[in-house]
Amino acid sequence: GERAAVRRMDEAVFVIDHNERIARTNPVAEDQFGILDADVNISEVTDFSVESLTERETIRCQTTSGQRQFDPRVTELRNDHSETLGHTVTLFDVTDREIRQQRLQVLNRVLRHNLRNRLDVIKAHAEETENTQIVRNADRLHRLSTEARRLERPMQRSEPDQTEALLQDIANNVVADVTDSTVE
Repeated sequence: GERAAVRRMDEAVFVIDHNERIARTNPVAEDQFGILDADVNISEVTDFSVESLTERETIRCQTTSGQRQFDPRVTELRNDHSETLGHTVTLFDVTDREIRQQRLQVLNRVLRHNLRNRLDVIKAHAEETENTQIVRNADRLHRLSTEARRLERPMQRSEPDQTEALLQDIANNVVADVTDSTVE
């Protein structure tokens, strides 16, 4: 049953011995990485050791269909005496997800840039006509764009770079900022 489940998985699965040699693969791994000879080391296939695969969120590998990106998952294989016999390495193909994310980031930057440019034009015309209401609203929208960019940066960093923050403190700061801007 376990072998049948691994054979039917949509992800590439490698069973690695204690020397990091590939002992078994599923059909997806064979299709994506070619027929693998016995005694091939996992680092020869992925360019990463088992240890480095456990530390990485996403890797880039050469496959039979070109460069692809994968999220690696490494699981220890233990016997009944809790001795480590090897590992399973499962590679989840995330190439399409990564491409979509990059495109969205570019679109987001372009839209914010265009919005700021249009707001500058509106504000300049409003200042010429001395329409303070439009100037204030343009300034508020510009600050919102800047705030969106500031909030986007921490979300793009990898997990180790992120810091913890209390949601209540963030909400209180946002409410205070909004209250201050409406008083102006």
